[in-house]
Amino acid sequence: PVTVIETIKNDHLRAAPNGVAAKDIVLHCLAHQHWIVPCLTSINKFCTGISEIVMAVSEREVNDLKARAIPTTIPLRWWAFDEIDGHGFNHHQALSCCADQICTTNFIVHSDIDCLWTEPVDVREEYFSRGKPILVMDKYENLAWHSGVLAWKELTEKALAFPCEFETMRRHPAVHYRWVYRFLRE
Repeated sequence: PVTVIETIKNDHLRAAPNGVAAKDIVLHCLAHQHWIVPCLTSINKFCTGISEIVMAVSEREVNDLKARAIPTTIPLRWWAFDEIDGHGFNHHQALSCCADQICTTNFIVHSDIDCLWTEPVDVREEYFSRGKPILVMDKYENLAWHSGVLAWKELTEKALAFPCEFETMRRHPAVHYRWVYRFLRE
């Protein structure tokens, strides 16, 4: 069984009673050539409740991706980075940990470029509860049947330097408070 929790329970962090404003949410993706058009098409067609799309892309691909991109109904911003050769996936993961330095909103929604929306979604309603982001998670022990999950537990614990009881990659996108990233890097 999957457990849905609210990531923060502190009263001083509660959002305004009317929930989360679109101006507080940005969608952050790491862009790749063959997924740029399907991704932007699905966002245009199905997503509401976000203020901006930020596509993080390597310097060597930025011009080609901009040329392939379709017009969007939500403002689209490109963030080009100098990718470390031979470390694409790890480098992209490290960049995700710096999303607060790229995005200025209160909440950052991370989605992979190959995850497409297929029905209407208001991000404020689908991924938030009472003004707080929802983090779907399950205990690693419940996922032992899934090949490879325990290897991720070991790697996560090594990276974070503390035991991890819960696996939190249960769905896309992931939503986090902007201020969390600084603590992750520390």
